[in-house]
Amino acid sequence: SYDTTSPATGLNTVDIEREPDGTGSWQLGPNYNTKLSTNMYDYVLTLEHNMSDCVYGNGDIALDGSGNSYDATNINTITKATGKVCDGFDLSSSNTNDYIKLNPSAINGNAAFGISFWIKPISLSNGETLLSGDQSSEVDEELLFNLDGGFFTLTYRGTQVTFTHTAPDDSWHHIVLSKNSREICMILDGNENCQTGNVNLDTPLSIDANAFVFGRDVINGGGDYDGLVDELLIFSTPLNESVAQEFYANYNLGANYDYLGDEKACNGRCVNPMAYQDEIMINEVH
Repeated sequence: SYDTTSPATGLNTVDIEREPDGTGSWQLGPNYNTKLSTNMYDYVLTLEHNMSDCVYGNGDIALDGSGNSYDATNINTITKATGKVCDGFDLSSSNTNDYIKLNPSAINGNAAFGISFWIKPISLSNGETLLSGDQSSEVDEELLFNLDGGFFTLTYRGTQVTFTHTAPDDSWHHIVLSKNSREICMILDGNENCQTGNVNLDTPLSIDANAFVFGRDVINGGGDYDGLVDELLIFSTPLNESVAQEFYANYNLGANYDYLGDEKACNGRCVNPMAYQDEIMINEVH
């Protein structure tokens, strides 16, 4: 059933299970609150890296928990660290070009998309790159998201837009990039800034295999990101400000982005994202 008066978000929520008298919070089990915004049906998850894999060294696979098998490959000296929720990946090793090589199939061909992740910079400085993607037949970058002049800039198919968000401090911060046919938006900790510029927004990305990375400029080399990353998600649909705020709130409660299940009861163990996905699907059915 639907409850249209959610005090937490002001959005419609799905009532999965409640106490026998109809009171109390939404439950899947004794320790799980599971308020689900109806907005969850408005976006489609294509890639999920929880950064809680059992292995994480050079050449090891970061499993995709979305069910699409868009696994990533860790390059060089990536280490485990305490993440925003459970474990995260530490890309701050000295004198190494450590980064995550993503599968571009998760984003290629989509006229609209949303990207969500958490960062904890050690020292975020000009030129540090968070995301980049290249197409060898194109002169300009397909995708480049970095820090320039104290502000975040996004280059989309050769055209650059600048967001007014300033660089965050060395705490955990949530970043969402969202593109539709009208604008490109950056949402930092739930606060949205959108730009149109002269970007050809109708043209989807076409990134080469092995040329879509987090934490380094794959086009020009260098630009290494110095810090931690956690909960990297890609959607084949844009994410608006209210959805980003919902993700932000859910993560800050120690939950999953959609507040479903409890992958986040870590207890120092590593997590197999595919096993977690199977558990979530079972919970959704029941």
